[in-house]
Amino acid sequence: MAPDRQERSRVMERNTICAISTPPGISGIGIIRLSGKSTYPIIGRIFRPKRKTIVEQIPSHTVTYGHITAGNGKIVDEVLVSFMRSPKSYTREDMAEIGCHGGIIPLREILNLCIKHGARPALPGEFTKRAFLNGRIDLTQAESVLEIINSKTEKSLYISLNKLKGSLKNTIENIREQLMVILSALEAEINFPEEQDIKNQSIDMLNSINRLLFFIENFMKRAGKGKIMYAGINSAILGRTNAGKSSLLNALLREERAIVTEVAGTTRDSIQESINIRGIPVNIIDTAGIRKVRGKIEKLGIKKSLEWMEKAEINLLVLDGSKKLNSHDRQLLDKIKKKLYILIINKTDLPVKIELEKIKESFGEGKIVLVSAKTGKGLEELEEKIFSLINRGYGKIENDEIFLNARQESKIHGIREQLEYLRNNASTTDKMDIAAEYIKNCLKDIDELTGRDTSEETINRIFSQFCIGK
Repeated sequence: MAPDRQERSRVMERNTICAISTPPGISGIGIIRLSGKSTYPIIGRIFRPKRKTIVEQIPSHTVTYGHITAGNGKIVDEVLVSFMRSPKSYTREDMAEIGCHGGIIPLREILNLCIKHGARPALPGEFTKRAFLNGRIDLTQAESVLEIINSKTEKSLYISLNKLKGSLKNTIENIREQLMVILSALEAEINFPEEQDIKNQSIDMLNSINRLLFFIENFMKRAGKGKIMYAGINSAILGRTNAGKSSLLNALLREERAIVTEVAGTTRDSIQESINIRGIPVNIIDTAGIRKVRGKIEKLGIKKSLEWMEKAEINLLVLDGSKKLNSHDRQLLDKIKKKLYILIINKTDLPVKIELEKIKESFGEGKIVLVSAKTGKGLEELEEKIFSLINRGYGKIENDEIFLNARQESKIHGIREQLEYLRNNASTTDKMDIAAEYIKNCLKDIDELTGRDTSEETINRIFSQFCIGK
């Protein structure tokens, strides 16, 4: 049984934590954050407001100008201090944020003063962990904080912000309420069998389970699309050597990321980068060119290229439009038919010699885009085709999708499997107490998902992924 959340919260309240919350390095400003009961006494010992004011009397949610000083009265830095009193703060504890100049020295000096006067260095994610333990957010909302930080596009940020506001939490609570209704009916049958019509009760339970499964199925479809918007899809650039794969990658990235030369086989290993196509992260993998080789390293590179062809959700096969098809082109054209793909005829700034009409006859004009990685011609059309292919392959993607991380997805799958077993074996599962145990297991998964009843190990593992200061 996981330790009681209130007890864990009381333990954490016994100490005050501090951390630098801005990235290391030189910048315009830096922030040192404190949280805990001793926050204001600590600030009072090191902060001298410009106006002679007692720190403990400064109102919550205000910003005060002044200086941080060492014990001998030496000024360490000119600062702005933001005050947030319990319970209206990120952690629901007394908090303060010291905004100082963003150099390494002032940040370190102020942090050391906070530690000297009673705070301790915060662990990774400890501020958000306290927000969870103090009941301000549930575990799904806490995880969304990390997702916001790691967002790759505006749409993935939007999904994560909605999750922080409670979109996933509300959906899960809806599932929990429906499970509680089913469990209540089952327990009524167990405790008062003479007052219930067993047959009708079984039918009611089945109807309730079917309705819940329908709800979960629709939810999982949205989550699948949300995963595309947050994590993106893998798209492999394939083709023979010197077809212009690396040039195409650079053109899509709008920067020189891959080395481009006239020497065949320059790319020996896969290069991965992410581009934003209408809010969807597309992870582009530039693979080694396909050709007959003898070197062991190059053979391994080509082997990886073919592996990426199998793993990628979308394949971008680049053909050199200035040359006729060779055996390697035909080999790739044959392999690619079983996948989602786009055929890219590159080097259209040169005289076209490739058998374009034959390719159109075999694959259809809708699968083909003519580009010049050198001039940028056709790149917008290529991005449009990639986006259309994503929509065709995964369904129309809206802005209200939900993203589930691996832990959350595993729990929802487990709940769905248990409910499906109950539905499919209703005729053999004639004992109401057995059915009730299945529902209780589902409720246990729900509570682990939201953090209502989660092991200390799970909580520590989640927050260990955070940076220090968040």
